[in-house]
Amino acid sequence: MKLTEDIRDEIEESLFAAHLSADQYLNRQRPSYEKMLKISVKEAITLLEKYKEELGDDPRLENYKLHLFVPLQIHQLIEMRKGQENAEQP
Repeated sequence: MKLTEDIRDEIEESLFAAHLSADQYLNRQRPSYEKMLKISVKEAITLLEKYKEELGDDPRLENYKLHLFVPLQIHQLIEMRKGQENAEQP
């Protein structure tokens, strides 16, 4: 089954939200932007997982993965930093 335009729009909007929240976090580094980043990345991943069968042969799949790469990496770096800070505290 192919993706409908509504589903494609939903995926692309979630990827845009992840990009926007990553940009806002990098520019301002406030806790609220960190939360927005975490939520938007999780939402984008959830949508990609939800529609993975439809995305299997979609020509835009690689673009979607690339667009999520930077926000996901920033989110993972934040989590790694928090883990290191927690490990250093007695």
